[in-house]
Amino acid sequence: MDDAAIAGQYKHSPSILSALDRHMIQRAVPRVPRSIRSYHLTMLTLLWSGLILAGDAMARKNRLWLFAVSLVVVIQYVTDAIDGKLGVLRGDGLVRWGFYMDHLLDYVFLSAVLLGYAMLMPPQLHWLMMAILVVAVGFMVSTFLACAVEGDLGISYLRMGPVEMRLLFIGINTWLALGGRAPLATVLPIVLTAALAALCTFVARTQNRLRRRDSH
Repeated sequence: MDDAAIAGQYKHSPSILSALDRHMIQRAVPRVPRSIRSYHLTMLTLLWSGLILAGDAMARKNRLWLFAVSLVVVIQYVTDAIDGKLGVLRGDGLVRWGFYMDHLLDYVFLSAVLLGYAMLMPPQLHWLMMAILVVAVGFMVSTFLACAVEGDLGISYLRMGPVEMRLLFIGINTWLALGGRAPLATVLPIVLTAALAALCTFVARTQNRLRRRDSH
């Protein structure tokens, strides 16, 4: 894969809010102070992930801390969305490092979010949260394997992209903070089943596309 592809030329996200996402990035990047480099923003995801876990730990005693967790989710979205574009604009030159670290830290952030939810669940439901994490990672593994052979990085799944996923996390946080107490033993298996079905659909479409390309 060449530098242009790694820098994001072939990254695409045909999600519901992708146009809004691109508009926000275009407006935000020129406003970043010159002293802040793209790799600073990339590495900040480690801080945001730690704060997510700390906030969820505090939320075990006071669910209102989940509003602070949602704020961290928003801030992480901003730094994660603009780091690559900032690197291109400033000519940082860390193309391969940026591609690798940005997506590795996406995994770290996702893990922090789901592990944080696990801390809020009864112990007997922890296995369900771990299963959901495994399925979520499956999307990332499939995406990067496909990218390795196609040079085309898709960052949305069934029209759910980075913005939509973070809005989902914020919605869950708000529901829990305001006293949402649905029977989790019933809800989580449904979530796991839906996520697994979506992953199977995504993998089936990907392998069919690759098979067609190999046949020509």
